[in-house]
Amino acid sequence: MKKLYVVSDTNIFLDLITIDMLSAFFSLEFEFHTTDFVIAEIKDKDQKKKVEKYIDDGKLIVKQFDNTETAELITSFSSYSSKISIQDCSVWLYAKKKCARLLTGDLQLRKIVEQEKTVQVSGIIYVFDELINQNIITKMQACKKLTELMLINSRLPNRTCSERITLWSKNYGSK
Repeated sequence: MKKLYVVSDTNIFLDLITIDMLSAFFSLEFEFHTTDFVIAEIKDKDQKKKVEKYIDDGKLIVKQFDNTETAELITSFSSYSSKISIQDCSVWLYAKKKCARLLTGDLQLRKIVEQEKTVQVSGIIYVFDELINQNIITKMQACKKLTELMLINSRLPNRTCSERITLWSKNYGSK
């Protein structure tokens, strides 16, 4: 299987840490990337330590923006600064350069990226689907973990999450 390049935003890491699924995430057949802006955004020491483990293990590649790239980022960011953060802009710009799928739970970023049609953008549901498709977790585990996440993260797309839980629960036995 050819590895897919993914660039992850902060909220994906934090959601997965919250439900103890970061290890499962990094078991996916992806090449994982993020940016130094995202890593800097993780303020909680325990959360940062959990993410840094995957950096140290070589499973998470962190893009360090040089001066020229930072200037390009600031120029891009200035167009969207009222809608998305510099961290969001950094992962979007990097995903474009890598021709990678952008993973984010940020609705504003997702809307802009989908409107611009510059990269594929997906969220936590895509991550769960891939965890099931790649036989890393079962549908029953996905139902439990997504339900747990819904109780913690009020910004999730509740209807989509509920639909997916219903679908998975009907098909526990198939994977």
